[in-house]
Amino acid sequence: MYQLLLFQGHINNLYNTCFWKLVQEGSMSKTQAEERLRGTLSSDKNELLFSQFNCNYNNEPELFKKGTVLFRTKKSKDKIEKAHVDIIKDTFWNEYPDLLEPD
Repeated sequence: MYQLLLFQGHINNLYNTCFWKLVQEGSMSKTQAEERLRGTLSSDKNELLFSQFNCNYNNEPELFKKGTVLFRTKKSKDKIEKAHVDIIKDTFWNEYPDLLEPD
């Protein structure tokens, strides 16, 4: 059996990557960057990164794109495992189905 300890998501990372590129490399103020990104979809942000900064977000490390999942098994209580994976898809849950079961 596994115990899920923490999930630090990637939900805001695409936004933050765009925001800081606009501020640091695009010479925008923080307010201007926020206004530029308001209402944009993920596809808009990906296009902005690529067209303005030649940055392909898909090439960023999984750590940033997917976040970090920390968990441990009951067998090895002292060992914390980590994975940089997409927990929305079934792959992670198929590999660790016990995380969904109550203790």
